Parts: sequence; structure tokens; C-alpha cells
Amino acid sequence: MRALVYALVFANLIALGWWTGVFDGFLDQQRQPERMGKQVDPERIQVVPIERLNAAPRSAVPPSPSFPVALADAGGSGPTKAGDDAERCLEFGPVDEARGVMLVEVLWSRLPVAAVTSHSADDSSSYLIYVPPAGDTREAQQRLAENRRLGVSQQALMPDGPYRNAISLALLRSEDAARAFAEKIQRLGVRTVRVAQRAGAAGQVKLRARSRQQGFATLAVALGGEQQVDVRDCERS
Repeated sequence: MRALVYALVFANLIALGWWTGVFDGFLDQQRQPERMGKQVDPERIQVVPIERLNAAPRSAVPPSPSFPVALADAGGSGPTKAGDDAERCLEFGPVDEARGVMLVEVLWSRLPVAAVTSHSADDSSSYLIYVPPAGDTREAQQRLAENRRLGVSQQALMPDGPYRNAISLALLRSEDAARAFAEKIQRLGVRTVRVAQRAGAAGQVKLRARSRQQGFATLAVALGGEQQVDVRDCERS
């Protein structure tokens, strides 16, 4: 009877060692050929550098706009390849002046543009040079202080209206003079300076975005549909 108990204990120890892998070191050479034989198409496995995974092509297609657009066809004046010398100009609007101020920042942040300009819908002839609106009055005051530190002597916080919490730097009648003044302010170190033609009697503005980048028109049309704004080729002057 004692021998039977010893035999059962020994058998249990053997089973426990088997399940916990104690004997794997002794049996590995016998098991390995069996595992290798069960592999399915091992030659199809490839090691791919992480850089190639990050560079996988994207197939996202911008949504088609539901708002009317008026763009030249493929044979128009716009560029069709990156690096073309021709510049594509697209016009957004008209929109009211308050919305135009916000839309300028949207165009800068969402499109590969070289320039975004604001123009009066009824050819007003005054141009505002300004720093875009801050999130709140406290942030605007901080920008005023920073501008003074950089050497900007004439500036004013715009407390209300479409340019609420923006910083007015000058109001000039000539577009060329306004752009020259903006470049002068930027050379002082002020990072973001905008030039906008103020709305006339109708209170509306048009925005013109320019770019040489491939796909600019497609992205612009999609953004116009999202913002529910007319998009068309700029009129030739």
C-alpha cells in the first residue's frame, strides 16, 4: 500500500513538471522540428522597417462640397503639378466682416496657402493692419505688452465689433502702403500681422487665397463646402 502511495505522488510530480515546463529544456530538441513543420508559408513573413510603416499612403478623399463653387476646369490657369510657376488664386465669399475675420484664420490653418487677403465687396479703399483677435482680453493685453517690448509704439486694442480683442496697428488708404507697414512691423519681431480691406457700406468682404501647391483647389473647394462659402477663381485684373 505504501508503495502505491509513493507511485501516485511520483506520477503527480511528473505531471506537474510537464505542465509547468520543467522538462522543456530536455524536450526542446524533440519538439522544435514538430513546431517548424507546422508553420504555414514561413517564407512570406517579411521584416519591414518602422519608417516604411509610417510612410504608408493615405487614401482620404476630401468631402464633396454641397455649396456652389465656380472654378476653372482642368485646362484653366491653375497649376496641375507641384512646383509649377503659375499661382492659383481662389476667392471665398462674400461674407460679413465679422465672419471674414474668423475665416482668414481658418484659411491660414487649413490650406497650403502662400497668402490670404481680405477685400471689400464694394471696393472700399481703407486697409487695416492688425494682429489677429486673442482668445480673451487678458491674452490681448499680454500681446500689447509684448509688442511694446519689441518696439511697436502705435497700437490699440479693439474692444468690440468683428475685430474684438484684435490689436489695431494702422489704418491706411493704400494697399501697397499697408503691406509695407505690415512688413516693417514683422521685422520688429511681431509674428502674426494681417492686412484687411475694411468692409464698405454693404458690410461684406471677400477673401483671396493664393498657392502654388498641388491639390490646393481640391482642398479649397472642400473647405468652402464645409464653411458654406462660395469659392471661385479670382477675377483677372
